[in-house]
Amino acid sequence: MARRKPDPAVAAAAPVVAPAPAATAVKLTDYLTVKRADTHADLRIKEAVHAAMRRICDLTSKFIAEKEAEGFSLAEILELYEVVGPVAPTVTEEDGRVRVHWDIQIVERGDQ
Repeated sequence: MARRKPDPAVAAAAPVVAPAPAATAVKLTDYLTVKRADTHADLRIKEAVHAAMRRICDLTSKFIAEKEAEGFSLAEILELYEVVGPVAPTVTEEDGRVRVHWDIQIVERGDQ
């Protein structure tokens, strides 16, 4: 018996779903110290963690500058707002590129 050709409509109907990259939590002390990275992979993670820290610093600096422009003092800003986010960043690797996920938010403090 001859083999049947696959129906192109059926083959196109089944979407190819790429698996989600595995996220790994990292210890900040492993990547923020002065010590030299042991491997190239460690160096890439260290650079990505430093970039994430710079983004957080830029975000908070911009927020403080905006609030000071509105007339708040630094003491008032520190009293009224807080940074909320995960304790440690997570790292994923997609297509050979390391990505650090460390999303923070600046929120008003609740009644304490």
